[in-house]
Amino acid sequence: MNKTTTRKPMTTTIKMTKAQMTASVQTEQTINRFFDTDDLIVVNSKARQRNEERAYSADLEPCYLCGKGVAEGKGWDVRGHGSRSYLLAVSEWATYVDDGSDMGIGKVGPECGKKIPAPYKRKGE
Repeated sequence: MNKTTTRKPMTTTIKMTKAQMTASVQTEQTINRFFDTDDLIVVNSKARQRNEERAYSADLEPCYLCGKGVAEGKGWDVRGHGSRSYLLAVSEWATYVDDGSDMGIGKVGPECGKKIPAPYKRKGE
């Protein structure tokens, strides 16, 4: 009488921190110069205007995307291009030649900052 044994497939578990996973993904992808923000910007002008008025009345800088107030030292710095339609990669900030579409550096709140990939934002000062 022959006995048949069944073997389980071998698996290997690799543990990586979030930073290591992000770094490995970035090395495999080419970083585009611009990030399209059309899906992230609050286009409802009344809501945006209300958010900006509240931010200014509280002496805060409004978020670049939604207009809500961003406290000093919180959120992220971004550099806009083309009427807020795009964000310029941080690696391009020093060498970028303004073609008239540069919107300058602005703040993005912690909530909106989660939606922007790392190469297009830097920790706020």
